[in-house]
Amino acid sequence: LPQAVVDWPGSIYKSLRDGSPSMQTFDVEDRWPELFAQLDEAQRDSVRQSLAAGWHEGFTPTREDVENLTDYARGAIDFAEYRRRSHAAARREVGVVTTGQ
Repeated sequence: LPQAVVDWPGSIYKSLRDGSPSMQTFDVEDRWPELFAQLDEAQRDSVRQSLAAGWHEGFTPTREDVENLTDYARGAIDFAEYRRRSHAAARREVGVVTTGQ
C-alpha cells in the first residue's frame, strides 16, 4: 500500500477518536474475517500492518475503516475512492455535513 494510506488513518483518526473505546488487542482479522477472505497473503499483511500502525498511535479501526482499506488493497476501489470514503467517515465522526459529497 502507498505510504499515504499507511500514514493517513492514524494521523487523522487519532484526533477524531479521542475518548472512544480502544481495542485492547489488535484483532481486526478475527473481528471481520469476511473482509480479509478475498485478499492474498501479501495484501492481508499490508492491511494488517497499515491498521496496526494506526492502532499503536491510538486509532481504533471500525468495520467501515477495515472494509475501505481491504477494498483498496484488493483493487475494488482506487485511491481517490478510498480517500472519498475515508473523508466521508471522518466528517460523519465529527458531525460535519457537506453538500455534494
